[in-house]
Amino acid sequence: LIERVRRAGEDARRRELKAREAETAGLAQRGLLEAALESVDAGVHSFDPATGKAQWDERLRTLFGFARDQPADHAALLARILADDRARVETAIAGATSVGGSHRYSVEYRITRGDGHVRWISSTGFAVFQGNQLVRVVGTARDVTERRHVEAALRDSEQRFATLAEGSPMLLWVTGPQGAEFVNHAYLDFVGAESDREVCGYEWSRYVHPDDREEHLNTYRRAFAEQTRFTAEFRFRRHDGEYRWMRSDATPRFGD
Repeated sequence: LIERVRRAGEDARRRELKAREAETAGLAQRGLLEAALESVDAGVHSFDPATGKAQWDERLRTLFGFARDQPADHAALLARILADDRARVETAIAGATSVGGSHRYSVEYRITRGDGHVRWISSTGFAVFQGNQLVRVVGTARDVTERRHVEAALRDSEQRFATLAEGSPMLLWVTGPQGAEFVNHAYLDFVGAESDREVCGYEWSRYVHPDDREEHLNTYRRAFAEQTRFTAEFRFRRHDGEYRWMRSDATPRFGD
């Protein structure tokens, strides 16, 4: 009897120890998740598809401009999304919540916050099923407005460059590590090429006079390797076969 009591006590202590270890591990995992979400400034939301009732954390409320005492409701969250983007969001969620779907979604959209400001949101989430029954949808949302503004500014800059380049009578070109990446219409017209493919990479060098080609390529490659300004004078074959003396100037462009 005493031995049975002793073993029962040991079993109880082991179960208690395992429970404490599980609780500690769970707290650690939640702490890591919270730290990860905080590092990307992401809010968390979930909702019951049967009732529409939702749960929002404080970051989500701040992000969407919801008051602390406003009841969490999936319809209220959707109402914040701009009308032009709402159908795309609903389609993404529908694809994730169908039985044969991916059970995951990723979508970017604009919202109007409670203060009237429009922000871009990047949202990812997943659907929780019990068998074939959808029981929960969980997602994160983070503000990507600044990134969207940078991308838009870059597109505008590229469009302005393309417009100016194509309208210029000068021969303009852009090269990268693998050679030519862009030439304008004036360049193509000069050499008599019909498309960029005929001058991409180092194909353009075949239009350089054979006596100038090696020196020209060496000067170009040295400037590219040293990331310095490139200047060269050489003979370049025109579309009618006549070689014309050209002066080429280029300035390095640095990325991140």
